[in-house]
Amino acid sequence: MNIAVVPVKSMQVKNSGLQISWDKVAGTNAYQIMRSTEEKGTYKEIAKLDGSTSTTYIDKDVKTWNRYYYKIRAIKKGKYTGYGSFTSPIEKWVIAAPENIKVVPQKVNQIKISWKKMEHATGYEILRSTKRNSGYQVLTTRSSDQKTSYVDKTVVPGKTYYYKVAAFVQVGKESGKSDESTPLSGKTEVEQSEITSIKLNTKKAFVVKWKEVVGASGYEIQRSTRKDRDFKVIGKMNKKT
Repeated sequence: MNIAVVPVKSMQVKNSGLQISWDKVAGTNAYQIMRSTEEKGTYKEIAKLDGSTSTTYIDKDVKTWNRYYYKIRAIKKGKYTGYGSFTSPIEKWVIAAPENIKVVPQKVNQIKISWKKMEHATGYEILRSTKRNSGYQVLTTRSSDQKTSYVDKTVVPGKTYYYKVAAFVQVGKESGKSDESTPLSGKTEVEQSEITSIKLNTKKAFVVKWKEVVGASGYEIQRSTRKDRDFKVIGKMNKKT
């Protein structure tokens, strides 16, 4: 009897415990969940679930800032019972995501990220992406003795960025990371330019000069014969022009 390995989707820390979620394995009707405090230690059964309705289990017998290993397998019960192979050990630290995350644009090219300090945390990772649900990379790490805030000075004005924060703990040579916080976005506005002079040159053409805007990649010049309406674009210039 060929039974597929259970595809585990996620392991998340909830207020009630550690939630394990997986995709249903076709042709099976039960799942067995085993747990250990060591990867190669003794695994004990903590649950056997009816697979016709359950693809989620919350382990309520866990302690915060502790690490656990899990194995899950699918079972087909009937006249003859068949067992799938266990998953490889899945490591999970019971550390909730940092709270009170704030993302606040400051200057035209700076965004400040802050969070609430967590007891026992060794440090924090700040992750950034230009997409809400993918593409996150570690922007920087902060140790627990540093401020619980970071100013991102690498942003482009007018562009939206998404941020997440995760805590990590170091115990000897062992390390673990918390769940990542819910993404929050930040966007700085492009500063308005300011015309510094308009002069008529020897070729009877107007020469327009303006104040450079930090972070701008180019400029658009508009003209009208009226002060407050009917402006039309007469030229575009990149920053190198």
